[in-house]
Amino acid sequence: MTSINKLKPFICTNSIFKETRPELFTIAESENYFIASDGVRAGVIFKSEDTSLNDKFTNNFNSVQQCIKEIRNNSEYSITINRKELLDNLKASWKVFKQNYTNLNNNITIHKDETLVILEMDTDNHELSYSVVAKNKMINMGANAIFKNVNYSKEHEYFKIGFSLKFFEEHLEFFSGNQQIDIRYKLNKFSPIITEIGDRLAILLPYRLNN
Repeated sequence: MTSINKLKPFICTNSIFKETRPELFTIAESENYFIASDGVRAGVIFKSEDTSLNDKFTNNFNSVQQCIKEIRNNSEYSITINRKELLDNLKASWKVFKQNYTNLNNNITIHKDETLVILEMDTDNHELSYSVVAKNKMINMGANAIFKNVNYSKEHEYFKIGFSLKFFEEHLEFFSGNQQIDIRYKLNKFSPIITEIGDRLAILLPYRLNN
């Protein structure tokens, strides 16, 4: 069985919620699974083959569970990607972006939680392009790449969506051991993505882009 320590990145660290949502600062256990959420994302590790998400909670995890079920049932599209290859590419792009940002901003260091990855999906050409940008200024500094030969479940219109770079990398890392993963989504830039493989599941809310 997967170690529940894999859920640690999903635990809330924002002290503003310490009194109002204390349950988000721990890994919760129900009859059928373990779950953690910081309000922007959630991770689940199932204890058995029962993945129905029908356990009862009396706190915010009840809302998180309902959100996961809604996304799970209504995400119409998906892409299949080489998880490790994309993760390695993102980390390489981050190094380029971070160095360029430091050089152009008087040696000011930027961190991953201040940075976005913007994904642009082109189903006609089976390509996923991505860029690393500063969250505060939405500026791009030479950290663009194209991920080719992406397998889309079906063609759709061009779609653009953005995520915290830190959170998106951790979403990919949660499924370590899997060469390929599916990312399911709706054509709505405010709708979370979902990935589910074997005994684990994760959702991630996008960042609100201006365009």
